[in-house]
Amino acid sequence: MGPHLEQIDNRWYIYYSVEPRSGYGSRRTHVLESAANDPAGPYTYRGVLDLMPNDG
Repeated sequence: MGPHLEQIDNRWYIYYSVEPRSGYGSRRTHVLESAANDPAGPYTYRGVLDLMPNDG
């Protein structure tokens, strides 16, 4: 999955997936949030998007 850019309430969010370096484990979706209404940023890392608590 490639990165996804979305505007919500005058902030921009970038969602992207990362697989662990070892190749073992689940791919996780991470979130960045813009500081203002500018898609060029700057952005703050907001953490992992937990769509399936307890690994589903």
